[in-house]
Amino acid sequence: MKLSSSGAQNKGLSPSTTLVSATALTTDISKDAWQELYQILHTLLERRCYLQPFVKEFDYIDKTLNQYFNGVPFVRIGDYEVKSFCCEASLLELPQNIKAKYLKKEKRWVVEIKKLN
Repeated sequence: MKLSSSGAQNKGLSPSTTLVSATALTTDISKDAWQELYQILHTLLERRCYLQPFVKEFDYIDKTLNQYFNGVPFVRIGDYEVKSFCCEASLLELPQNIKAKYLKKEKRWVVEIKKLN
């Protein structure tokens, strides 16, 4: 079953709710179950939006600290211990014609979420 905004209204959601018409539900679910799911998803989206700036700040700080401590085997700063060690990665470089024979492609969904207001 495909739902559009008018289909969403039939399921008991608020008129401001808009579901992408490509959204397909494989089974019918009750009005109460759909409202509960909607509420859970909305709460998760709100929480995600709230936490996003902290993730960016964490990534920046983590990258800065990793660059600074690169090659420093051990240091204690206050109640923090930082250890660094070298590891080896193996890279395999192949000519493009050989690589193409063994390259596997698979489709994956990319989900982009942004707050509208």
